[in-house]
Amino acid sequence: MSYEKQTWEIGELITSTKLNHIERGVKSMNGDYDEQTWVDGEVIVANKLNHIEDGIEEASSVTDILADLIDGSITSIDIPEGVTEIDDYAFYGLRNLATVHIPDGVTKIGDYAFYYDDSLTSINIPDSVSEIGVNTFYKCRFRSIELPDNMTKIGARAFEGSSLESCKIPYGITEISSSLFQGCTRLISVHFPSSITSMATVVFQGCSSLASITIEAVTPPTISANTFGNAPADCAIFVPAESVDAYKTASRWSDRAAYIQAIPS
Repeated sequence: MSYEKQTWEIGELITSTKLNHIERGVKSMNGDYDEQTWVDGEVIVANKLNHIEDGIEEASSVTDILADLIDGSITSIDIPEGVTEIDDYAFYGLRNLATVHIPDGVTKIGDYAFYYDDSLTSINIPDSVSEIGVNTFYKCRFRSIELPDNMTKIGARAFEGSSLESCKIPYGITEISSSLFQGCTRLISVHFPSSITSMATVVFQGCSSLASITIEAVTPPTISANTFGNAPADCAIFVPAESVDAYKTASRWSDRAAYIQAIPS
């Protein structure tokens, strides 16, 4: 069975349980595509698909398209069960979106997935998620977020410009990507696990409210000359008691030696 002249509004959510293969004629906002394929259950968003002319082949019986019409005014999204990845740019620029529910089973949230969703105040990250992409939550308005312990990657600028006030990085993370919290003017405290080995550039640039960071790593992570950027000079740095001297004398940590102290017992 095939379908012709299928159309969607820009931003409409389409799941590939309904579409397995688009043979030809896909017109997108960014150019023309042929032979596009998706894994069963993957989320496709129509900011990448504007019009499908013909040639849709189905993988299984087609019921109604499991979709929410995302026209820019939607305020809540409940991503369907069975989705395993949230694609790059999936919900980009939905400026009225306030709440999102992500089901267990999703393993990756792609680059720019919720970029500039500057009304987004509530989102859950299920335990199944191991990776958050680049600039995923730029300008989002949630003040806290709980990240699962099995997460292994958080992309550069993932929380840039967001309204985070506190954040606890999970144990699976070993490297802190560049600009992770850049421009988070409400950020007060961050907790890093013992697994951290390095922090990239301008992680805390523009974090004008940063009052403390806690680092459980016994060995001081490698940092760059501008990891802290223009963050407050008097930001307290809490480290393991046995490592206070090591941090105070470590390269570039020594610049903040006066504010390095033992984690309170």
